[in-house]
Amino acid sequence: MDLSRLLKLLAVSFSELFAGVIADPYQLSIGDLAKCTETELRQKQTEIEQTAASVGYPTAEMVAIVIDIIIDRRSGVDYRDKAQRLYDRLNSIQAFTIFEMRVFSLIATDLTPERFFKLYRKFAHDVQVFRDYMPGNLFETSLMIHMTALNQAVIWPKKLNVTDVWLTLEGIMRQPARRSNVEILLMQRFTGLLRTYLTMDSEVVAAEIGVFLMAAQQMGMREMTRNTGQTSLVAVWTRLQLSKQQLHAQKMA
Repeated sequence: MDLSRLLKLLAVSFSELFAGVIADPYQLSIGDLAKCTETELRQKQTEIEQTAASVGYPTAEMVAIVIDIIIDRRSGVDYRDKAQRLYDRLNSIQAFTIFEMRVFSLIATDLTPERFFKLYRKFAHDVQVFRDYMPGNLFETSLMIHMTALNQAVIWPKKLNVTDVWLTLEGIMRQPARRSNVEILLMQRFTGLLRTYLTMDSEVVAAEIGVFLMAAQQMGMREMTRNTGQTSLVAVWTRLQLSKQQLHAQKMA
């Protein structure tokens, strides 16, 4: 990775840090915000919007939109226009910091597969900068994004796209993780087996996946849940088995 890109990934505006504006945005936790009352969220939003209006920080503006979306979801209000604004902003950014990754995790389920995987490709590339040091606060974000990737690539589509499937498997396999990140390590073992199965067409590997899923059930991780997101490892495995020939045909085309 060239130095200029690395600096962009790690850069935080010092003017924002000294102004105290970015302390919350760069520590943005979708889960923590979701626990706030609407009054608390509106108060935080007002403070952020006032600062953004006075100094024009785009990051603060994005956080204000994030809060809007959380409130709208609770109320059942259509927030597609707000998700579109965040997507447009993320799509225009050359490199993701942890902050942009967290915003991506918020709107991931609202995106079409084409838009999701456009941002997922960027995320999977930029998260590699944390290979030597995986911040604890990035674990939850990465897990939510990869869960959505499995849903978008395998569970939700009527017809699987081989490029999306392989991008997801490779993205999860290459995700930086600590030994304590059990869910990510479990997903990496699972996707490694799936990749081998799709490549080798081996009944031995299929049997190994069956054993793995039984072990995952005993650990309470066969159904993975984070915030409002859920991914069934059994559903992923079943769908890939049923779609294997279709994926092979696409790969050969």
